[in-house]
Amino acid sequence: MGSDLLDRRVPPQAAPLDKILFPTLRREQLLNGVDVYMLQFGSQEVLELAALFPAGRCFEATASVASFTAKMMQEGTKQRTSLDFARVMDNFGAFVHVDSGYEVASVGLTCLSKHLQSTVPLWAEMLLEPAFPETEMEKLRERSLQHLDLEEQKTSYIARQEFNKLLFGSQHPYGAPSSKADIQQVQLADLQGFHRNNFHPENAVLVAVGRFDEIKLLATLNATLGQHRLEAGQSKIDMSLSHGRWATATPATGLQYFEKNDSMQATLRVGHRAFARSHPDYYPMQVVNTVYGGYFGSRLMKNIREEKGYTYGVGSAWLSMKYDGLFVVQTDVGNEYINATLAEIRMEMQRLIDLGVTDAELDLVRNYTLGRSATGRETPSQLNQLIQNALINGFPVEEMDRKYDIVMALKKEDIQRLAAQYLQPDQLIEVVCGKM
Repeated sequence: MGSDLLDRRVPPQAAPLDKILFPTLRREQLLNGVDVYMLQFGSQEVLELAALFPAGRCFEATASVASFTAKMMQEGTKQRTSLDFARVMDNFGAFVHVDSGYEVASVGLTCLSKHLQSTVPLWAEMLLEPAFPETEMEKLRERSLQHLDLEEQKTSYIARQEFNKLLFGSQHPYGAPSSKADIQQVQLADLQGFHRNNFHPENAVLVAVGRFDEIKLLATLNATLGQHRLEAGQSKIDMSLSHGRWATATPATGLQYFEKNDSMQATLRVGHRAFARSHPDYYPMQVVNTVYGGYFGSRLMKNIREEKGYTYGVGSAWLSMKYDGLFVVQTDVGNEYINATLAEIRMEMQRLIDLGVTDAELDLVRNYTLGRSATGRETPSQLNQLIQNALINGFPVEEMDRKYDIVMALKKEDIQRLAAQYLQPDQLIEVVCGKM
């Protein structure tokens, strides 16, 4: 019997991961031509429904309008106060949310499939007929100003905002933060006009994932959103129209210090511009970044946290949006370790360029990368988000299946070549916010 006991001193062997294909996605259209993407997934009778609109920051003419509109849509409808609306949704065990990003705003519903004929019309009511009560608008303005007051006391907030501005410029949606002046100037009429133009049902793309009756869902959507067509003075807005409405600044380089003398530690954000999500080297650079600083076993963590003890945590990210991207290293360190940490960040970058990786390190990172990808496809909510990402960035969902083949095909020579091609240690912006 003793021979059957597990020897916990011996780690289990890692086995190669199998390729997991993206489930089959079906497309239908509502009566007004709106696309509905449906995916049957999971074992639970749950529906994750989302409507995407060209209503992100890239489409706003005035700063803060997109985010304020998204938040105010959840403050009641013309038929119900926000409290009444929440109580009705709670009775069905459902909830709604409106999220605003760079390109789109997503109006979401999570509900039990058996209640979709009751909850989808409520979700559509919030989408089509938000009340925009003036009293709630002023409360939102006050909360936003208070939140900004708190954020501006944090070195992490200051460093992030300044880093993005230095990368993209203060007029670019990717680089322009909302200021107190922006929040003070936004008007209720701005939100109402933005909603009327950008949240029209004919501008929508719908995504439904879960276990649900497709016939019932389509009938309910047609009875609500499918009945609406563009009126005089309205025009269909294509998501791609967000491009080219703003100039991208030439990124700064070198050390940029933002003093905060009452801070016990400093926030560092170091990096440079990258490339858009459509770039063919998007997946390979995710692997390169993971080696460098993208997971707990990365080179940056081993050096700066484990060996030097300068920080509790340090990480890097290779982020690609629809039209541009950025590479960033971020950490918080004691003020006395600022220069030493910056030197180690640059050193590890150059070491990856000069020496590359070993086969063992690449195998470990490859398994980690593909494992993370597999665990990101386990729930209807995760798959809904992946489909949304594909629609926003303009590629078919099947394109995500290429990730497995690309990552598996990478050799250690590829990692070194990609690091030398895309990492730019001589073009870094080094933003430091802390005590001089």
